[in-house]
Amino acid sequence: MRLLLAKLLATLTGMIIGMAVTFVVSGQYSPDFIAQIETADAQIKQAEADNVDKLPVREKAREENSQAYEAMDRMAREFPPIDSSGEERTLLSDFSDRFDELKKSRGGTLAVIRALELDVSLLVPKQYSITVEDALNPEVDPQPGSGLGYDPEKVLDLAQIYLTYRRTEYDANEASSQINFNNQIIDTNTQTKQDLEFSLLLLNLIGLAIIFFFTLLGYLSYPLANRVIGFITHRWESLDFISSRNSAQAIFGFFAGLLLAVILLLAIFTTLGGQMSVLDNGWFKLVIGIVLVVIMGGIGAIAGATYFGPREELEVVDAYAAFRRMGPPKLLDTSVIIDGRIYEIAQTRFLDGYLVVTGSVLRELQTLADSADDRKRTKGRNGLELVQRMQDDSRIDLKIFDDSQFDSQANGTDDQLMIVCREMGAQVVTNDYNL
Repeated sequence: MRLLLAKLLATLTGMIIGMAVTFVVSGQYSPDFIAQIETADAQIKQAEADNVDKLPVREKAREENSQAYEAMDRMAREFPPIDSSGEERTLLSDFSDRFDELKKSRGGTLAVIRALELDVSLLVPKQYSITVEDALNPEVDPQPGSGLGYDPEKVLDLAQIYLTYRRTEYDANEASSQINFNNQIIDTNTQTKQDLEFSLLLLNLIGLAIIFFFTLLGYLSYPLANRVIGFITHRWESLDFISSRNSAQAIFGFFAGLLLAVILLLAIFTTLGGQMSVLDNGWFKLVIGIVLVVIMGGIGAIAGATYFGPREELEVVDAYAAFRRMGPPKLLDTSVIIDGRIYEIAQTRFLDGYLVVTGSVLRELQTLADSADDRKRTKGRNGLELVQRMQDDSRIDLKIFDDSQFDSQANGTDDQLMIVCREMGAQVVTNDYNL
């Protein structure tokens, strides 16, 4: 159960670290990508809305232009061509030449149209009519030959129709130009949006890969988590929280840990706050909050009872008292485990006190189980299976003790077993006469 808890804790810790790393990496780029996508999307919608307004304008201008052209063509037939210097010219061709001349002098089509709307007679060359004032004044009698025999009023009417034709043509061209420009905006921003969305997707995939990597790394580090859980469990069991002398310090430490956890959470979420892609979710904050509060609260309680409790009690704390509750603990060495008869003896409860198997003995059994020699490998595997059966047997009080703290002091498993025996006040159960 403890090993499973260590694996779960290590995996969860790695996943949370991966999420935090992804949170930071995503926060560097994701907001800019999202902002640019929103800007491109807004420009696309604006261009599409403008096209919706411009399309009816263009169609209307084209329809009016077609009508003006038909009317202009019908009326122009009333004015026969004029032979000018051996070249046959029409009134419409001279209107067109005159319009081009005005464009050069007035700086553009729109300026000419505005001017002709105020005085359309500017479009009529002098050889075709008298002045507009005289043509429209019934009291003035045009001289014979003025306007080359054309009716001045009809000339002005044709000029007005020609102006309508050029104005609607200009409006249709302007609407088409604006629609083409909007289409370019739509195409450009659509491509930009697709590129940014792909980049955002790639960023999220990288984030998932980071989470997976740290989750796997966390799972592989479960032996370290197992040792940490063992240490915390041992410290927790060795502290008397029920005692009135320790309970106040433990409660104070617990709430101090909670306060520190809240401060850390506020600092994290304030620093990493904002729109952070897929990881900016409530479940992520909830998981981090629960884990941090539980860990900091437990650490605070242990620290409070350990470092702020009565000093006289700290001086007499016995780290191995739990092993001696039912008598001196019995340390099993490698030889007696391989022998196997200790299992039947332990079932009879003949031996008082806990049976203890140290980590160094387990490592020696594992080394034998991994040996290339068949005989040694069989002994090692049988020994490990025996330890497992004794752990599972409710009639046997067996504890596993991590003696890695004595690794640097010992020269071999037997030497380390004797060091643990002296420190714990235990007895060694062995078949090795050298011990």
